[in-house]
Amino acid sequence: MNDREFCEMVDGILTEVGVPFKHGVIEFENRAPPVYIGYNFYDVPKLFGDGFEEETEYFITLDIVADSTSAIDETYDILLPLMIENGFCRSGGSYSANSDHPKYYQKSVDFNYT
Repeated sequence: MNDREFCEMVDGILTEVGVPFKHGVIEFENRAPPVYIGYNFYDVPKLFGDGFEEETEYFITLDIVADSTSAIDETYDILLPLMIENGFCRSGGSYSANSDHPKYYQKSVDFNYT
């Protein structure tokens, strides 16, 4: 799997959640929607054979941003089983305020995928 294929897989999963999403920085011309997801990822070589990378582990952070914590929780309750069904393992998460959008909350959730 390469980075493009990984993004396509994640985009397919996030489409099922039913909220706007984007890889990288999300900017809005006007007011941000009530709920949206942004994500970033990186990869680490996991297994080598004959000097070639045989397996790659991806680490992804999904930022669920919403105007209420209940909207975050509802979105997360949809997202978590979808990620697990598609082979991701949850590795942590945190709540915070979102400095880019005042009065919005954010839950950052980390997953890994091999």
